Amino acid sequence: MRVASYIRVSSVGGRGGESFLSPDIQRDKIKAWATYREAEIVQWYTDLDVSGRTGVHRPELERLMADARLQRFDTVAVYRLSRWGRSVRDTATRYAELRELGIGLVSVSEDLDTSTAGGKFMQAMLFAMAEFESERIGEEWRSVHANRRRRGLASATRGIFGYQVDKSVLVGVDAAEARAIRELYQRRAAGASIPTLRDWLHDEGYRPPRGGSKFPIATLGRMLRNPVYAGLVKAGDDLVEGQHEAIVSRELWEQVQKLHGRTTTLNRYRSGLGSGLVKCAGCGYAMTSWHSEGIRYYRCPAYQQSRDCPSPTVIAMPKLDAHLEASFLRRARRLSLPKGGKVTRGRGRWQRQESTRTARAEVLRRALDQLADARFRSGTIGQEEYDRQASRLLADRARVESDLEEAHALAAQERPRTVEFYSVWPNLPLTRRQQMIRRLIREVRVKPGKRGGPQPPISDRVDIEWVA
Repeated sequence: MRVASYIRVSSVGGRGGESFLSPDIQRDKIKAWATYREAEIVQWYTDLDVSGRTGVHRPELERLMADARLQRFDTVAVYRLSRWGRSVRDTATRYAELRELGIGLVSVSEDLDTSTAGGKFMQAMLFAMAEFESERIGEEWRSVHANRRRRGLASATRGIFGYQVDKSVLVGVDAAEARAIRELYQRRAAGASIPTLRDWLHDEGYRPPRGGSKFPIATLGRMLRNPVYAGLVKAGDDLVEGQHEAIVSRELWEQVQKLHGRTTTLNRYRSGLGSGLVKCAGCGYAMTSWHSEGIRYYRCPAYQQSRDCPSPTVIAMPKLDAHLEASFLRRARRLSLPKGGKVTRGRGRWQRQESTRTARAEVLRRALDQLADARFRSGTIGQEEYDRQASRLLADRARVESDLEEAHALAAQERPRTVEFYSVWPNLPLTRRQQMIRRLIREVRVKPGKRGGPQPPISDRVDIEWVA
């Protein structure tokens, strides 16, 4: 039996003790199991510092699934099912794919055999327990961090440019990086654009802490919005005084915040029809919008040095959006959305008036009934007051009934108008078209094109995953 072994550790740095499932412990347990079963471990896959929650990209797991499709092993062995994942949906989906490929999944510490009915039941229960434990731990950590922020302690689990960090705590200011932060804020307050600031940082020799040549645009935007640099900590919707040293004054920080709402005409229309749906087939991350010489593109985030990708890709936004639109409309036509391909307009003006006046007439009728009860049943009002109020209500009712007859006659002449759905589609706002497309399309993956020479048809580069 050929075995592929998968190891995952959510966080490695600064952890230890018997309860910590280190890579070595997981590896030794899997080796012992393989020796006992006389199985051959043909490949190890190890994801370090990677969460098992939904939506987290795990490169080694993706490599394992790719090798599984090539039938390079017969079974996948993990120390516990929680190492395989902590989301019932994701883990079950990946396991279902393994099962379709004829590949088993074994948890060596839980003695789980998924080839039996009992093993499948236990697997579902363990996946659910792993997801519950993950959510419970997440809630506890969120509570801890919220309390820290209310006490003015900034969270710095991944470090903050400009500060010295020790075990997620700001312990001091980095003099060189702090000078860059001050200059960054001053230039931004003077009107410099973020791309210009990005080039300035690169020319001054500053590099992103997590690698790459230039700071990503999104990272610079977050740095210019981060209240930590002004000695503040965001606690919910409030800003509290932090227990760390400020790098810029609060006045300068607030001056920079006023600039965030200002965008160029180009930036206002940077969203495409497929924005948020389009993913790079190489790395699985969402592709971002980019423009060059007046043309907008979707491109892999690797081009911004913010992600690693084995095969980054770029594609013209108008070309891809046209393909998505045509595919969506073909699918919508088959599903008859809406029925008959027509949209019925709302009720006309006279129909709305008829409804309103009918309701008003009912209100007047109830008021007359209550007035009669007050005069003749309970005797709470006299004849003179009754006559005065009744005459006013009767006059109002006569006027409403007259108007109602006119509205009823005109409403009968007004027929509902229908229009073809496909003629309405081009005139819908972009946000409305995006919402409708997301009802049918779950994800769009774009493969790289050819370097030089004619490009393959867009249908060969684009895979659309439809909502079932």
